[in-house]
Amino acid sequence: MYRFFLFSLLLISTFSNAQMSCSITGHYGDFIRITKWERYNALIRQAVAVEDGGCFSPLVNGNEDYINYFLTDFVSKESDKELKAIDDSVKLQKQGIDVLAHDSLFNSVMTSLVAKTVEQRLPKDTITIDKLMDVAVKYFMITGINENGYYLGKVCVGKNLVAETEKKRWPQLEAFCFTSILRNTICTTS
Repeated sequence: MYRFFLFSLLLISTFSNAQMSCSITGHYGDFIRITKWERYNALIRQAVAVEDGGCFSPLVNGNEDYINYFLTDFVSKESDKELKAIDDSVKLQKQGIDVLAHDSLFNSVMTSLVAKTVEQRLPKDTITIDKLMDVAVKYFMITGINENGYYLGKVCVGKNLVAETEKKRWPQLEAFCFTSILRNTICTTS
């Protein structure tokens, strides 16, 4: 009887651990919200903080801007037209998450992020300061000069020169550069 009890406990424990395994693609709906911006006929894909204790709460919480970069620059836009045609917000969320779960580009970036951070299966990227600066400067766009001779500019995620000038894309580096700039830039309007 004692052996049966231990065997049952081991089996339940193994089954519970298998149930607890976390796959990032299976949890997009926990931390990604998809809505429409009617004014511009655009889809908004946005990472949101999640309740602590979830599979990816340590990765997501505090890093929403980082993931938002991927949601802007590393998502296939092939299904956007169909998604924009959906008027029901619940249906849009469900189908939008399904599209992301089958998006090879986005999944590649997200599984790599998890493998390098949460799981620590892959080594982190190693880069030089020159490479970091080469990517970082591409987010700054000079738009003009004001009456006092100062540059006017903007920092932009969706429209920048990274894709046009980099032979090899470094999603983690790009997200790091953009997020660092975003969090450390004082924005003013004139």
